[in-house]
Amino acid sequence: MPNLREATMGDMAMMFDWCNDPGMRKHSHNSSPVPWLDHEKWYVTKMDENPKRVWIACEDDHAIGYGRADAKVNYRALVSVGLDEVWRGLGVGTWLIRQVTDRLVAQGLTPVAHIYPANSASIHAFVAAGYVHHGLIGDKYHEYSYASDDARVLG
Repeated sequence: MPNLREATMGDMAMMFDWCNDPGMRKHSHNSSPVPWLDHEKWYVTKMDENPKRVWIACEDDHAIGYGRADAKVNYRALVSVGLDEVWRGLGVGTWLIRQVTDRLVAQGLTPVAHIYPANSASIHAFVAAGYVHHGLIGDKYHEYSYASDDARVLG
């Protein structure tokens, strides 16, 4: 079973590779590749602001993906997850979302996700992790929020 650890500054290059993976860029809010200097600035800021909101998923000490959250208004946290290509489609995404969600709830935050309608894999994983659909945000993506332990679909 994978485990989740807090990200470190040493994870910056790996996160850069993941964030520029074509499969991940396709469903990102901005699908353009991220230049290194922009990523470096973002990552350093993220680690300075709140390192307890960026995590690395590992299997046998090998990094397989990440989970992170951006603080929003009213104690909401926008969840983002990504898996290394070889780990996609294996159900690990739902596990990762649950792990990130549990940590955010423990911090007193309400986890939310903004997902493009065409990203059916993410929609399935978030719903399986206990998130419910709240509707269209703008004209590009749907908002899902974590309901509670009672609303989780185990599978």
